Amino acid sequence: MKKRMIVMIVSIMVMVLLCGCGDKKNESGNASIHSDWELVEYTINGQTENVEDDSFALKLFTADAMPAFSCPEGFRCEFSLNKKTHRGILTEEGNDKYRIDFSDSYKPFLAEITGDRLTLKNEKGNISIVFKVRQDASED
Repeated sequence: MKKRMIVMIVSIMVMVLLCGCGDKKNESGNASIHSDWELVEYTINGQTENVEDDSFALKLFTADAMPAFSCPEGFRCEFSLNKKTHRGILTEEGNDKYRIDFSDSYKPFLAEITGDRLTLKNEKGNISIVFKVRQDASED
């Protein structure tokens, strides 16, 4: 009977640990690439637009659907822009830096996480898209 209780308690503890909620942070204290992200700003050829600004340029850039980034399973990720979803493979380069190689004709992007911000940049550096951790997702 005593062994069964110990096994049951250990099983419950393992379930709680595996299903625990909370902030998705890694060892460096930065958000995890597997967090839920929402658009904050973007820069194209040196001109920055914030999401809060309701500008004509933002509407052109988003095509009435906000860009989105997610990496829900391992190192497969999705980047949605202009109502198109681009699937890619994430390669970790260390220190919260990643390279994303897309399976379609989309060029590779470099990703870097600092705190609760994820910055995606194309290799030329003329496009930069900044996401932040979605607040309602971190309160699980």
